Amino acid sequence: MCSQRSSRIGAAKRTGSSLARLASPSSKVQANQVADIDGNFVPALQIGSVIVLIPPIVVVNADDSGDGSLRSAIALANSTADNDVIVFDPGFFNTHQDINLLSALPTITANGGGLTITGPGVANLTVNGGDAFRVLDSNAPKLNLSGFTVTGGLADGSAGIPNGEFGGGLRAGGVVTLDNMVFTENRAVGSALYFDVGAGGAIGMKNGGALMVRNSTIDGNF
Repeated sequence: MCSQRSSRIGAAKRTGSSLARLASPSSKVQANQVADIDGNFVPALQIGSVIVLIPPIVVVNADDSGDGSLRSAIALANSTADNDVIVFDPGFFNTHQDINLLSALPTITANGGGLTITGPGVANLTVNGGDAFRVLDSNAPKLNLSGFTVTGGLADGSAGIPNGEFGGGLRAGGVVTLDNMVFTENRAVGSALYFDVGAGGAIGMKNGGALMVRNSTIDGNF
């Protein structure tokens, strides 16, 4: 029996089609389990390959949490090993919106595959850490960010924790690409005992990470 990935997990929403992956070449379809667009069920058969379309995850509001939030979208992206895309509803984000975080967003995990977050434009979306915690933290093998502003992030290493608190706006490993992004008024504070504690007010890359920046502004971070 073929199964379909749920469109709603952790109160996030998927719509449209974005990514495609190839199913096992030994896939089988059981009788009366798959229908064509006219509603006619196909008989049992062995198929060489199946293209499974994985729709993007859509953020539909500026809430800190709950149904349709950025927090929920990241949790959904973490839930499987598929590469994911998070986008923002153009109807809601056609004017400026602030996502004011009340707690740190979930860490983007390595097991969740690569992640692309495509914002509606730097003038239309700001994600704000409120000078209380880091905005984005990623262990994803590939992270692509575009079209939004990151501000108010704080990496606080004042207790002298080694190799931990750097990158107030973004801390990441893997390969990171920024395109049409703004990082401003983020900061990192900490002890001088460790070279990377209190460093990288805007962005801190972990050992082995790589960063590419295009058409972006990184300014006014401390």
